[in-house]
Amino acid sequence: MKRMLGYISLSMLLVSCFSPLLEVDRRAIANIPVPGKDYKIVIYYISGNATVQNCMQVVASSKDKGEHVLENYERYNTLESYRLVADSSLMLVVGDSISYLGSKSKPDTIFLPLKQID
Repeated sequence: MKRMLGYISLSMLLVSCFSPLLEVDRRAIANIPVPGKDYKIVIYYISGNATVQNCMQVVASSKDKGEHVLENYERYNTLESYRLVADSSLMLVVGDSISYLGSKSKPDTIFLPLKQID
């Protein structure tokens, strides 16, 4: 019985110590209304931890259908700009400020088609 109580208390101690390492912070950094559509595009920054890498996540959010993940971009942590291109794609200018190049790294431009949402 003492051994069982020892295992239970040890496991509770380990969970309380290591649970902050497993938490993931998800912050909305842009809300983009799409004209003439019943959804909006939300861009999240997801900070990493011991099991998940930092990434930017692009999500289609609708009141009827909920959220649908369109794409995850794992190398990037800054959104420099965005623009809807003719309601059919989303242009993202993203960067990586943690890169080994530091401030010398140039931002990347990504085009994400929105046709898959309808």
